[in-house]
Amino acid sequence: MREKAVLINMNQKDVQEIYRCCSRMGIGVIVADNSQDQLLLEKLAECPFYKGGTVGEASGKSVVLMCDFTEKHFDKLLDYIKHSDVHVDFKAVLTPTNMKWDSRKLIAHMEFESLQKR
Repeated sequence: MREKAVLINMNQKDVQEIYRCCSRMGIGVIVADNSQDQLLLEKLAECPFYKGGTVGEASGKSVVLMCDFTEKHFDKLLDYIKHSDVHVDFKAVLTPTNMKWDSRKLIAHMEFESLQKR
């Protein structure tokens, strides 16, 4: 399966930055807009790849959902996000458990986990 990054609630600038980084590694990028927040994550991961251009307004917490990443690409993308101006609230990996969730449930779960760590 091809590696892909699903970008949820991301603004135009951050989408462009992550798209550039992923493109250099041959990773497909899917941009999810607010109209897709009820789609299961497994269905979001099947949406068409982003080819550039304008994205809708971001609202809410932003997520980079990594699907089928190699460990090397996983580390490179996380390092890129850490050392760039890109704002990402949460980073997640598509798993057999969360693939049956929609993006709202994923974000709620990530918010809950971040509160538990405090």
